[in-house]
Amino acid sequence: MSSTKLIVEAIRHYQHSISNSQDDEVKILWCVEQLYNLPIKVEHLQLTDVGKIVNSLRKYKGDVGLASKTLVMKWKTMMVATEKELMGFTSENESESEKDNDKETHHRNN
Repeated sequence: MSSTKLIVEAIRHYQHSISNSQDDEVKILWCVEQLYNLPIKVEHLQLTDVGKIVNSLRKYKGDVGLASKTLVMKWKTMMVATEKELMGFTSENESESEKDNDKETHHRNN
């Protein structure tokens, strides 16, 4: 079984547990923590829609809300990094690109 399939199955297990435990904040928190520790990638988020469920938990007060917000931020950061990677950008490339643009602008203005 591929690692993607195993991760997706684990995500779906935690999604199901969260959906069936709306009144059990201890269990929800445990599930969110398990999701945080899984090596989730953008493709896993797209295949499962787990982000919608975790995002809805942000309204909870206390540890559940905080853990959910932290997990959503982790995933958003990962998604931005993945998008940049797919576009061929790294922070080094961005710096070089900005320098090239500055040189080109300077050259045109002189």
